[in-house]
Amino acid sequence: MAIVYSIPNQRDAETLAIRRVIRASNAEHIARRRALDEAERLAAMLRHVERAFTIVGSA
Repeated sequence: MAIVYSIPNQRDAETLAIRRVIRASNAEHIARRRALDEAERLAAMLRHVERAFTIVGSA
């Protein structure tokens, strides 16, 4: 069953609002992923530095 809109442009306004919510959600997901990638990169670098200090300390 089709939805009948009584207000002109209401359908377009609702479609636009939904698209904005989806875009915001996607942007939040991308930001979280970038932060996670950065944290993983820093953790890997820290492990590498710790390993180097262990090697130097045992030599």
